[in-house]
Amino acid sequence: MKNQADALPEDAPEDGRISEPGPSAVDEGPSPEVESSERDAERGDASRDADARPRRAPIERALRALFGLTIAACIGVIALKVIAHFDVRTLWDDAYIFQRYAHNVLHDGRIAWNPGGAPTYGLTSLAFLVVNVPLLVATRGNMSLAAILSSLLPGVALIVLLAWLAKEAAGRRMAGVAIGLVFVCLARSTFADHFVSGMDTTFGLCFGATYLIVAHRLSTAPSKRLVWALGVLGGMSFLIRPELATMAVLVPLSFVVFSRSPEERRGGVVALGVTLLLLAVHLAACRLYFGTALPLPFWVKGTEHYGAGFARAYRGDNTKLLIPWLGSFWPLFVPTAVEVLSSPRAFLKKAPAIDKALVVAVIFLLGYTWLVMTQIMAQAQRFYYPLVPLLIYLASSSLTRLWALAPRQAAPSHTGALVAAGALVFALWDVAPSFTTAGKDLLGAALGGSIGRFDMQKHVLEQGPQGYWFKLDRFAALPDDTVIATTEVGLLGALNSTKTVVDLAGLNEPRFAHSRFSAETLFTVWKPDIIYMPHPDYEEMTEGIQRHPALADYDVYTKGQIQTSSFGVAIRKSSKYHAQMDAIVKERRRPGDGKR
Repeated sequence: MKNQADALPEDAPEDGRISEPGPSAVDEGPSPEVESSERDAERGDASRDADARPRRAPIERALRALFGLTIAACIGVIALKVIAHFDVRTLWDDAYIFQRYAHNVLHDGRIAWNPGGAPTYGLTSLAFLVVNVPLLVATRGNMSLAAILSSLLPGVALIVLLAWLAKEAAGRRMAGVAIGLVFVCLARSTFADHFVSGMDTTFGLCFGATYLIVAHRLSTAPSKRLVWALGVLGGMSFLIRPELATMAVLVPLSFVVFSRSPEERRGGVVALGVTLLLLAVHLAACRLYFGTALPLPFWVKGTEHYGAGFARAYRGDNTKLLIPWLGSFWPLFVPTAVEVLSSPRAFLKKAPAIDKALVVAVIFLLGYTWLVMTQIMAQAQRFYYPLVPLLIYLASSSLTRLWALAPRQAAPSHTGALVAAGALVFALWDVAPSFTTAGKDLLGAALGGSIGRFDMQKHVLEQGPQGYWFKLDRFAALPDDTVIATTEVGLLGALNSTKTVVDLAGLNEPRFAHSRFSAETLFTVWKPDIIYMPHPDYEEMTEGIQRHPALADYDVYTKGQIQTSSFGVAIRKSSKYHAQMDAIVKERRRPGDGKR
């Protein structure tokens, strides 16, 4: 429908009424004096614009160039770090756990830890298999290459999604500031480490950013399509990462509680209902398929499951990990903190519903991760990273509202340009050391020829794996019915993908997840041929194994005797492979063992 103002004649009164034209209006055109004054006014406006453009254009061009240089430097830092560490040695041990599951999906058609075994809910992110399984096929079974691509490819998409999220939340006027703030934080953090870890961190962050983009679109331009999209995405959140379900419930709930219109409230009710329904279906399906509604790591990481000795070994680690993470991302806290603390009542009254929900989600998730969770395999502060999309959205949204409160000047001023230029120069100065370090790492990796090597069989011959698991490559050559038990099951599990591997830590073993470790269960249910003795942090577990009478049937070698950094090894005397295992233990080290 045409706008009423567009349908009116150009000379119509502002009230919309059209008067009858008189003779002069029909027969006479504008007088020469009026035409001359209008032309003079137009020339004056054009002249003023022309005078203003030359003064502003150099400053604008300089700022744009400086901004582009800053973003390019930040992306360059991330790219240099990723390329320098694009190597099998940078993969985390837990990354191979996903690959073992993917292998069993392809060969047995089940999500199971052990080949031919019962379904196992050992993966916190079940949906990550959607990435791992196709990549394992595409790489022709190369688990190391498939693992690193599983985190790298979502990482590339994540760069785009985080910039998009900042732009959406900040709006047109503050988009550049928000994007610049985000990229500087990413460049100065451990963000790039997650591109080459083989873990699900970048995958989960992609989901979080996508969810918030949809939620923002729904809050600004409601539609049934967006309502259902938000509900379906929310219902998938537990499948991606369980902690994301907190955000997925609070956001639509905020639309219901803090809605500004009946339409927004109805949309929130539908999205919340769909989210809760799909979450319930997911939990029920997991209960039926796996025998447990919650992933096994949930049961062992949220309590003092491994005893006082283990809790003592990890005491203070959550804070030690939080401090450097805050050191990288504190700028994202500042805009929202300023807005909320300066006037909590105004924030509650004026801020959009989604912002209120995300503040609660950030406080809850940060508190749980810091104070409750036992962060096992927590390199590069990975358990704090799910908060990053939430912080980006809040910071970008708050920047827009704070800008709206800033005083305006009638005439253009160079002060703002000088402040912006100073901020960009400071950002470049802050990022420069990271750029230099990443460049040196890349040069070293290139000269050392370590970039792009993904031969797992050669990797286990190196000093790192050999110093961790004694003669891992030799024990892996034993027949498939050999049973191995250990607490660190990633690389070992991938290398022995056709063998039964008993996860003593319970992350992939329901018997040890739902109840504490039992040496009696270990020796009566499995009778492992090989036991890589528990990591030193598992004091009570080690004592339980050492005190059990069944250990008398094992030849036990301490880590001092076999010269390893963490694990001793025990081989069962009554095993049909004892002679072979005994020969492996007693054979002299080969010339190339432990070296590249």
